[in-house]
Amino acid sequence: MNTRNNAGPGQGPEDADPQAQGPQDGAPHNGPDLEDLARELETLRADMERLVGTLADFGRAQGAGIADDMRARAERLRARSAEAESRLGDLAAEADSLARERPAAAMGIAAALGFFLGIMMMRR
Repeated sequence: MNTRNNAGPGQGPEDADPQAQGPQDGAPHNGPDLEDLARELETLRADMERLVGTLADFGRAQGAGIADDMRARAERLRARSAEAESRLGDLAAEADSLARERPAAAMGIAAALGFFLGIMMMRR
């Protein structure tokens, strides 16, 4: 009778995975055991926790930086808005004084602006 195992062609007992067969001749098994795997998994878990913590800290720092940047931009926008409002008030006061000093010129300018706005509106 044939004493070879039922491995495929070219796969005799010497080609099989030694860990899959278990220890031979009662010798200790040199591959990773359950305790080694448990330690590796615990190390991996600890590394993942540190990585998640680092990413969370990074995200908080980035968020704080973005919030600070947005606050600074909002403050600059408020300052510009106040400046534009002040300039608009000055221009309105100047236009009012010009209209009081030269009413005919003010009427002509208003008529011309009305005419151009009317033309622009008709084109739509």
